[in-house]
Amino acid sequence: ERKGPPPTPETQRKIERILKIAESHAAIGRIIEPPGSSALDAYQTILDLDPESPEARSGIAEALRVCEQEARNEWENAELQRAGELIELCLSFKPNHPGLKQFQAELKAQGKYRTRSIPDSITEQTESDRGLGIY
Repeated sequence: ERKGPPPTPETQRKIERILKIAESHAAIGRIIEPPGSSALDAYQTILDLDPESPEARSGIAEALRVCEQEARNEWENAELQRAGELIELCLSFKPNHPGLKQFQAELKAQGKYRTRSIPDSITEQTESDRGLGIY
């Protein structure tokens, strides 16, 4: 049952358009990257418009599952910095994601957690893009 008011018809049309963009990004493998132009970003934009969107919630959950798997694959291939970067990127969308937090903690405990911080300009770009209505 919906807790808040449903989106207006205009917002619903925008959500449907962004959902198609998210699906297109996912279809070509742009699930979590590049920042600002991925399925994950599009689903987050939908949640910004409708926090109760089941499609966005499901899409984000799937994107974060993929992100965790990709980070684990990078770690297994000794790409420690890339694994850390993926973890940081995805935690920026859901800071308390249990699988990513656990993997991050495991790597830190082993002294194998490497990352470059995601430049603020990427985060600012993503937030700026959403504000400009790129989607």
